Amino acid sequence: MSKIKTRIFHDFFRVCKKYYFIILLVPCLVTSIVYLLTVYVIPENYEAKTQLLVSIQNENNEQRLDELRSSIQLLGTFSSITQSQRIMNQAAMQLNQQVIHEKLSVSIDENSLIVTLKARGENKKSAVLVVNTIADLVAKDFSNLFKGADVTILEKANTANQPSILFQLILAMITGGCSALAFLFFLSISNLVISNEEQIKELGLIYLGDVTLIKK
Repeated sequence: MSKIKTRIFHDFFRVCKKYYFIILLVPCLVTSIVYLLTVYVIPENYEAKTQLLVSIQNENNEQRLDELRSSIQLLGTFSSITQSQRIMNQAAMQLNQQVIHEKLSVSIDENSLIVTLKARGENKKSAVLVVNTIADLVAKDFSNLFKGADVTILEKANTANQPSILFQLILAMITGGCSALAFLFFLSISNLVISNEEQIKELGLIYLGDVTLIKK
C-alpha cells in the first residue's frame, strides 16, 4: 500500500513539474479577475467610522469598580439597540434612505468600553452622514433608556476611505493556487494505468502473466 502511495505522489510531482505553468497561471488569472471586478465592475464602496464610550456615572460623576462592571454588561445591550429597527427607522427618516442596517456594523472592545460604528456608502459623504447620524441617535436614545448611563462620542467621522482589497487579492491567489494543484492531482491519479511488468513489480505485486485479447 505504501508503494502505491509513493507512486501516486511521484506521479503528482511529475505532473506538477510538467505543467508548472498552470500553477503559475491560474492564481494570477483568478487574482486578475477579482481585481478587475472589484475596481471596474462592483460599485465603489466607502467606509466611515466613529467611536463611542459607554459608561455609568454616579452622582459625583465618578466611576467605581461595580459601575465599571455594569458598563461592561451594558455593551451588549448597547450594540443591540444600535442595530435595532427603532434606531434604523429614525436614521432612515432623517437621511431619507430606505436601507440603513445593511450599511452598518458594530464592534465592541470590552477592555476599553469603546464601541466602534462603521457605515458603508457609495460615496464619502453618504458614509460619513450615516455613521454620524446613527451615533447621535443611539447616544441620545441609550441615555434616555438607562438612567445614569452616559454615552460619549469620542470621535465623529470626518471622512471615509475605501476598504483595502488586499485581503480579497490574497484570498484569490490562494484559491487559484489550490484549484491548480487540485486539478493537477486529479490529472495525475487519472493516469495511473499499469501498462507493463515493471510497474507491477514496483508496486510489490506478483506478475502472473499476460492475458491475450481474443477477437471473435
